[in-house]
Amino acid sequence: MEEDTKKQEELTSPELLKTILFLTKRGLVPNFVGVFLGLILKLAFHINIPDILLIVAFIYAIVNSIFLYLETKVVKTLSASEKVYFIFAGLNLIMYTFILHYTGGIEWVAIILFFVTVIEANFILPKNKSMIITCLATTLCCSVFLLEYFGIVPHYRFFTSTGDFYKNTFYVFLTMGFGCIFELNYIGSLVASYSKTFRQISNDLRNEKRKLTEAYAKLENVKSILAEEVKARTNELEAEKTGLEEKVKQRTSDLQEKIEEMEKIQKITLGRELKMIELKKEVDKLKEENQSLLASLEKYQINTPKE
Repeated sequence: MEEDTKKQEELTSPELLKTILFLTKRGLVPNFVGVFLGLILKLAFHINIPDILLIVAFIYAIVNSIFLYLETKVVKTLSASEKVYFIFAGLNLIMYTFILHYTGGIEWVAIILFFVTVIEANFILPKNKSMIITCLATTLCCSVFLLEYFGIVPHYRFFTSTGDFYKNTFYVFLTMGFGCIFELNYIGSLVASYSKTFRQISNDLRNEKRKLTEAYAKLENVKSILAEEVKARTNELEAEKTGLEEKVKQRTSDLQEKIEEMEKIQKITLGRELKMIELKKEVDKLKEENQSLLASLEKYQINTPKE
């Protein structure tokens, strides 16, 4: 039971919900405008518009407003929306029955309202509920025709007519048989078949969308994992790079110290060598001076006579 409920909730069609709201909004403003214009025509121009017709039109506008509020503020699922619309469609048919009766019955085109409701119901509701709406529309419509035909209820002629078609047996039963019973049920079945196809296509598209969403989620997950791995590897490489830079910096510093130490040693060694060269030159110079002095001394001894 819970699985069936879950499955039904999963098959909620946003498209059908939007369709319901659109079909409700379509006549909300015209309903109120129609009631307002009807009052003006009745009060200002003294046109014979039945009070009950204005009351029904006003109630219809209120019902539309309540339905629109429920669909937008309260109802969140397709099953609940179908129940609300089922009640709404039934109330509409009852109000359409009054409109049909007070606008000329079989002699006018108000029967179109029943066709519109049947089409909407068979497009939106499941088969069992749409069949109920179709049968209710057929019953109410035919009831108005028959009650006026047999004189059980009075016939209201909203527009001028050249004949009493509502009493014409052939016209009444032909309209009921072909226009109400056959056409309403045929159109309802036709719309229901297209609605079934539409629902199937819509479900298939939602399933494909769900699969694509799941695949996209998996790709995003893989992408996130890869991003984390790349980030971790990047951090490792940055750490290795920093470590290598520190090592290179340390080795460069050590090498620079050794170079400076070698330069100092080289300067000291070079200074000693230069000093030795200078000392050697001084020694050589002293030797030369000493030899010169010895030569002079020997010369002086030779030249000096002995006593």
